[in-house]
Amino acid sequence: MKRLPISAVWPLQDGVLQIIFETGSTVVVNLQPKFQTARFFPLQEERVWKNAKTDGNFIRWYRDGVPVVEIACDEIMRMIVGSYY
Repeated sequence: MKRLPISAVWPLQDGVLQIIFETGSTVVVNLQPKFQTARFFPLQEERVWKNAKTDGNFIRWYRDGVPVVEIACDEIMRMIVGSYY
């Protein structure tokens, strides 16, 4: 059975997201600079930011049970290691 790349996510303060990968590696990504874009604007709401969940392939943020922002694992990897990923 194929393991999913993302094991867990924790939204921290000030737009910082902690991600645990299935390998056991942990990364911290500052998403706050993206909060000014149309795509990530809903994350400015603390109740949305705190509702980060993962299905192992995507990280989604919810408002009232409805996903309002989604980011794929490969996008996170490009943020971490750059365009050479």
